[in-house]
Amino acid sequence: MAVARHQKQFIASSNLKDISAYCSLHGIHYLTTMDILLEAYHKEIFTKAECDTFILEVKSKGSILPCNTLDEFIELQKKNRKL
Repeated sequence: MAVARHQKQFIASSNLKDISAYCSLHGIHYLTTMDILLEAYHKEIFTKAECDTFILEVKSKGSILPCNTLDEFIELQKKNRKL
């Protein structure tokens, strides 16, 4: 995180408990797993079905993601932009 802070880089992590406060305090942009999946979908690297399968696999292994499908994440993003 210190490197990202001093070199004006970003962080890719879904461990928001550990990074969000530091990143907010120091103006570091971060991407989550869901952000990366959405980007992969927009760039046609993954289909929506592939993204949903990935989400399901990650969650089945005990990891926490905020949504069960890419469509849910897209809707969440829309809501957050309205706030």
